[in-house]
Amino acid sequence: AINYTKLFGMSGSPYRNVGSDLITEGILGPQIINITAASLIKRGILAQPIITFVNVPKIPIGSKHYADIYREYIVENDMRNSIILNKTKQLISKGYSPLVLFKQIAHGDILFKLFQKNDIKCALLSGKDTLEKRNEVKDAYNKGDIDVIIASSIFEIGVDIPKLNSYINASGGKSYVRILQKVGRVIRQYPGKKQAVIIEFMDNCRMLNKHSQVRLETYQLEDGFIVKMPKESYK
Repeated sequence: AINYTKLFGMSGSPYRNVGSDLITEGILGPQIINITAASLIKRGILAQPIITFVNVPKIPIGSKHYADIYREYIVENDMRNSIILNKTKQLISKGYSPLVLFKQIAHGDILFKLFQKNDIKCALLSGKDTLEKRNEVKDAYNKGDIDVIIASSIFEIGVDIPKLNSYINASGGKSYVRILQKVGRVIRQYPGKKQAVIIEFMDNCRMLNKHSQVRLETYQLEDGFIVKMPKESYK
Protein backbone atom coordinates (compact mmCIF):
# COMPACT_ATOMS: atom_id res chain seq x y z
CA ALA A 1 0.00 0.00 0.00
CA ILE A 2 1.15 3.54 -0.74
CA ASN A 3 0.75 6.13 1.99
CA TYR A 4 0.09 9.64 0.74
CA THR A 5 0.83 12.72 2.82
CA LYS A 6 -1.43 15.72 2.37
CA LEU A 7 -0.05 19.19 2.88
CA PHE A 8 -2.38 22.11 3.57
CA GLY A 9 -1.36 25.75 3.71
CA MET A 10 -3.19 28.57 5.48
CA SER A 11 -2.61 32.29 5.23
CA GLY A 12 -4.32 35.49 6.28
CA SER A 13 -3.10 37.21 3.11
CA PRO A 14 -2.48 34.53 0.45
CA TYR A 15 -2.60 36.80 -2.58
CA ARG A 16 0.29 39.14 -3.28
CA ASN A 17 0.56 41.90 -5.82
CA VAL A 18 4.18 40.92 -6.52
CA GLY A 19 3.12 37.51 -7.89
CA SER A 20 4.67 35.32 -5.19
CA ASP A 21 1.24 33.79 -4.55
CA LEU A 22 1.72 31.88 -7.81
CA ILE A 23 4.70 30.09 -6.26
CA THR A 24 2.58 29.16 -3.25
CA GLU A 25 -0.14 27.77 -5.50
CA GLY A 26 2.47 25.85 -7.48
CA ILE A 27 3.57 24.07 -4.29
CA LEU A 28 0.22 23.60 -2.52
CA GLY A 29 -2.21 23.57 -5.42
CA PRO A 30 -5.26 25.78 -5.99
CA GLN A 31 -7.16 27.45 -3.19
CA ILE A 32 -9.75 25.16 -1.58
CA ILE A 33 -11.67 27.65 0.52
CA ASN A 34 -11.65 31.39 1.10
CA ILE A 35 -12.97 32.75 4.37
CA THR A 36 -13.31 36.49 3.98
CA ALA A 37 -12.68 39.10 6.64
CA ALA A 38 -16.22 40.37 6.03
CA SER A 39 -17.70 36.98 6.99
CA LEU A 40 -15.61 36.83 10.17
CA ILE A 41 -16.61 40.38 11.08
CA LYS A 42 -20.27 39.52 10.54
CA ARG A 43 -19.93 36.50 12.83
CA GLY A 44 -18.23 38.57 15.52
CA ILE A 45 -14.93 36.71 15.23
CA LEU A 46 -13.10 39.85 14.11
CA ALA A 47 -13.71 43.46 15.08
CA GLN A 48 -14.89 45.76 12.32
CA PRO A 49 -12.16 48.19 11.23
CA ILE A 50 -13.14 51.83 10.74
CA ILE A 51 -10.47 53.52 8.63
CA THR A 52 -10.40 57.30 8.70
CA PHE A 53 -8.19 59.15 6.24
CA VAL A 54 -6.68 62.48 7.25
CA ASN A 55 -5.33 64.97 4.73
CA VAL A 56 -1.76 66.15 5.20
CA PRO A 57 -0.99 69.57 3.67
CA LYS A 58 1.66 70.02 1.02
CA ILE A 59 5.10 71.30 1.97
CA PRO A 60 7.83 72.48 -0.42
CA ILE A 61 10.26 69.68 -1.26
CA GLY A 62 12.99 70.34 -3.78
CA SER A 63 14.39 66.85 -4.23
CA LYS A 64 12.97 64.28 -6.65
CA HIS A 65 14.63 61.34 -4.89
CA TYR A 66 12.29 59.09 -2.93
CA ALA A 67 14.55 58.82 0.13
CA ASP A 68 14.67 62.62 0.47
CA ILE A 69 10.94 62.99 -0.10
CA TYR A 70 10.14 60.35 2.53
CA ARG A 71 12.50 61.94 5.05
CA GLU A 72 11.19 65.48 4.55
CA TYR A 73 7.48 64.72 4.19
CA ILE A 74 7.05 61.82 6.62
CA VAL A 75 9.97 61.48 9.02
CA GLU A 76 10.82 65.13 9.73
CA ASN A 77 7.51 66.78 8.85
CA ASP A 78 6.48 68.66 12.00
CA MET A 79 2.97 69.24 10.67
CA ARG A 80 2.36 65.55 9.91
CA ASN A 81 3.86 64.46 13.22
CA SER A 82 1.65 66.95 15.03
CA ILE A 83 -1.39 65.41 13.34
CA ILE A 84 -0.22 61.98 14.55
CA LEU A 85 0.13 63.38 18.07
CA ASN A 86 -3.33 64.98 18.04
CA LYS A 87 -5.01 61.86 16.64
CA THR A 88 -3.29 59.80 19.33
CA LYS A 89 -4.58 62.13 22.04
CA GLN A 90 -8.09 61.90 20.60
CA LEU A 91 -8.01 58.11 20.59
CA ILE A 92 -6.76 57.96 24.18
CA SER A 93 -9.48 60.40 25.30
CA LYS A 94 -12.07 58.06 23.78
CA GLY A 95 -10.71 55.05 25.66
CA TYR A 96 -8.54 53.55 22.93
CA SER A 97 -4.97 52.36 23.36
CA PRO A 98 -3.28 52.99 20.01
CA LEU A 99 -0.43 51.30 18.21
CA VAL A 100 1.62 53.79 16.18
CA LEU A 101 3.64 52.18 13.40
CA PHE A 102 6.70 53.78 11.83
CA LYS A 103 9.25 52.64 9.25
CA GLN A 104 12.52 54.43 9.98
CA ILE A 105 14.20 54.48 13.40
CA ALA A 106 14.66 58.24 13.18
CA HIS A 107 10.90 58.67 12.81
CA GLY A 108 10.22 56.49 15.83
CA ASP A 109 12.65 58.54 17.92
CA ILE A 110 10.97 61.79 16.86
CA LEU A 111 7.48 60.51 17.69
CA PHE A 112 8.61 59.04 21.02
CA LYS A 113 10.15 62.34 22.15
CA LEU A 114 7.08 64.25 20.93
CA PHE A 115 4.73 61.96 22.85
CA GLN A 116 6.83 62.12 26.02
CA LYS A 117 6.91 65.91 25.80
CA ASN A 118 3.11 65.85 25.75
CA ASP A 119 2.86 63.52 28.76
CA ILE A 120 1.61 60.48 26.83
CA LYS A 121 2.45 57.21 28.54
CA CYS A 122 4.16 55.29 25.77
CA ALA A 123 6.93 52.85 24.88
CA LEU A 124 9.18 52.67 21.82
CA LEU A 125 10.07 49.38 20.14
CA SER A 126 12.19 48.54 17.12
CA GLY A 127 14.19 45.64 15.72
CA LYS A 128 17.09 46.67 17.97
CA ASP A 129 15.20 45.68 21.11
CA THR A 130 15.51 42.29 22.75
CA LEU A 131 12.65 39.82 23.05
CA GLU A 132 12.70 40.47 26.77
CA LYS A 133 12.05 44.18 26.28
CA ARG A 134 9.30 43.50 23.76
CA ASN A 135 7.56 41.23 26.25
CA GLU A 136 7.95 43.84 28.99
CA VAL A 137 6.26 46.44 26.78
CA LYS A 138 3.44 44.04 25.92
CA ASP A 139 2.87 43.34 29.63
CA ALA A 140 2.87 47.06 30.46
CA TYR A 141 0.37 47.69 27.67
CA ASN A 142 -1.93 44.86 28.74
CA LYS A 143 -1.83 46.08 32.35
CA GLY A 144 -2.65 49.64 31.31
CA ASP A 145 0.66 51.05 32.53
CA ILE A 146 1.18 52.62 29.10
CA ASP A 147 -1.42 53.92 26.66
CA VAL A 148 0.52 53.75 23.40
CA ILE A 149 3.06 51.49 21.72
CA ILE A 150 5.23 53.18 19.10
CA ALA A 151 6.72 50.39 17.01
CA SER A 152 8.61 49.70 13.81
CA SER A 153 7.71 47.03 11.25
CA ILE A 154 8.47 44.31 13.83
CA PHE A 155 4.86 44.76 14.96
CA GLU A 156 3.35 44.26 11.53
CA ILE A 157 3.53 40.45 11.68
CA GLY A 158 3.83 37.74 14.31
CA VAL A 159 2.52 39.84 17.20
CA ASP A 160 -0.48 38.74 19.20
CA ILE A 161 -1.91 41.42 21.49
CA PRO A 162 -5.70 41.03 21.22
CA LYS A 163 -6.22 44.14 23.39
CA LEU A 164 -4.96 46.36 20.56
CA ASN A 165 -7.99 48.27 19.32
CA SER A 166 -6.56 51.08 17.20
CA TYR A 167 -3.53 52.00 15.19
CA ILE A 168 -2.07 54.98 13.38
CA ASN A 169 -0.20 54.27 10.17
CA ALA A 170 2.59 56.82 10.56
CA SER A 171 4.82 55.02 8.06
CA GLY A 172 2.71 55.16 4.89
CA GLY A 173 3.59 52.40 2.40
CA LYS A 174 1.99 50.75 -0.61
CA SER A 175 2.35 46.98 -0.06
CA TYR A 176 -1.03 45.24 -0.29
CA VAL A 177 0.09 42.51 2.10
CA ARG A 178 1.58 44.86 4.69
CA ILE A 179 -1.53 47.04 4.62
CA LEU A 180 -3.73 44.08 5.57
CA GLN A 181 -1.19 42.73 8.07
CA LYS A 182 -1.26 46.04 9.91
CA VAL A 183 -5.06 45.92 10.09
CA GLY A 184 -4.77 42.39 11.42
CA ARG A 185 -2.92 43.66 14.50
CA VAL A 186 -6.02 45.46 15.81
CA ILE A 187 -9.09 43.50 14.70
CA ARG A 188 -8.47 40.32 16.69
CA GLN A 189 -11.19 39.22 19.06
CA TYR A 190 -11.10 40.65 22.59
CA PRO A 191 -13.85 41.02 25.21
CA GLY A 192 -15.92 44.12 24.48
CA LYS A 193 -14.10 44.95 21.25
CA LYS A 194 -16.55 45.23 18.37
CA GLN A 195 -14.76 47.89 16.33
CA ALA A 196 -11.17 48.94 15.73
CA VAL A 197 -10.14 52.43 14.69
CA ILE A 198 -7.42 53.03 12.10
CA ILE A 199 -6.00 56.45 11.26
CA GLU A 200 -4.60 56.77 7.75
CA PHE A 201 -3.11 59.64 5.78
CA MET A 202 -3.66 61.22 2.41
CA ASP A 203 -0.13 62.41 1.77
CA ASN A 204 -0.21 65.27 -0.74
CA CYS A 205 3.27 64.88 -2.12
CA ARG A 206 5.04 63.48 -5.16
CA MET A 207 5.19 59.64 -5.07
CA LEU A 208 3.61 59.42 -1.61
CA ASN A 209 0.18 60.47 -2.90
CA LYS A 210 0.16 57.36 -5.09
CA HIS A 211 0.99 55.23 -2.06
CA SER A 212 -1.95 56.75 -0.18
CA GLN A 213 -4.21 55.90 -3.12
CA VAL A 214 -3.02 52.27 -3.09
CA ARG A 215 -3.84 52.00 0.61
CA LEU A 216 -7.26 53.54 0.06
CA GLU A 217 -8.08 51.14 -2.77
CA THR A 218 -6.87 48.18 -0.72
CA TYR A 219 -9.20 49.05 2.15
CA GLN A 220 -12.10 49.66 -0.23
CA LEU A 221 -11.71 46.15 -1.69
CA GLU A 222 -12.61 44.63 1.69
CA ASP A 223 -16.38 44.44 2.12
CA GLY A 224 -16.25 44.45 5.91
CA PHE A 225 -14.14 47.60 6.18
CA ILE A 226 -15.65 51.05 6.75
CA VAL A 227 -13.61 53.77 5.05
CA LYS A 228 -14.09 57.46 5.86
CA MET A 229 -12.60 60.14 3.66
CA PRO A 230 -11.39 63.51 4.96
CA LYS A 231 -13.68 66.53 4.72
CA GLU A 232 -10.86 69.02 4.18
CA SER A 233 -8.80 69.00 1.01
CA TYR A 234 -5.28 70.17 0.24
CA LYS A 235 -4.57 70.57 -3.45
